[in-house]
Amino acid sequence: MQPTGNSTSSQPLLRLGTNAFHLSLPGAAADGGAVFVHHPFSPDADVAGELATLLTTHTEALAAAHAPLTVLLPTRYVTVPADDFVANDAEALYRYAISDDAEPLGAPLFLPELSTYVLFTVPQALDAVVRKYGVPHYRPAATALWQYAQRQQAANTPPSLYAYAADESLELFAVNGNRLKFANRFAASHAHDVLYYILFVWEQLGLRHEKDRLRLLGMLPQEEWLTDRLRTFLLHVEPHAEAELCEACGTQTTANLPADLLAAANS
Repeated sequence: MQPTGNSTSSQPLLRLGTNAFHLSLPGAAADGGAVFVHHPFSPDADVAGELATLLTTHTEALAAAHAPLTVLLPTRYVTVPADDFVANDAEALYRYAISDDAEPLGAPLFLPELSTYVLFTVPQALDAVVRKYGVPHYRPAATALWQYAQRQQAANTPPSLYAYAADESLELFAVNGNRLKFANRFAASHAHDVLYYILFVWEQLGLRHEKDRLRLLGMLPQEEWLTDRLRTFLLHVEPHAEAELCEACGTQTTANLPADLLAAANS
């Protein structure tokens, strides 16, 4: 366990990952803050079994929270502006955009501060384990970072593109006031792929090379090489943006904690 004592979330959080789970238990630390539990597992492990072990171990702490478990999913998603959202069309829209995902669609997530609905699926095998501990709230893990970016984007400041690497994927997102300007998830485990996607999206959004900012989060592959290459194209590249996230959340460390979990725990 890794206590931080700075979480403001009153709900327990479970962050699912490709090689580890993270569990945030509010009020479990000595100072009344959250305890973060890191539960790694091997690539060939029984994922549902590992999840059952983790939740069984902390059954009492979950019950003591007296709040539903919020589950953060590192998953693909489809975003829909609130003005264009039609509930009856959600299933067809998601299946059209992401045709190779056979898992059942979760309840659409509405983010009022970004005027956006998010469509995503929930893994059935893991859902069956989680529901033994009550009715969970599911959401794509990246949404907590979108909300954080929206709070950080002050008026009349140059816009930022955020790049977040986790689970052998790259999340790229940007906000514009109370609107989600862009959000997408790419399979990208190699530095050259990360570089390509960042520069492609930068140009697609019409961001300015000399004024706008790129903020890097997470475990980037070949980070030093990648940062140097990005700086040959962009003037304002900010690696290790977790430091600013920590300051905003009032905590001192992100050791072993995905940035999306940290943002969710302090929202």
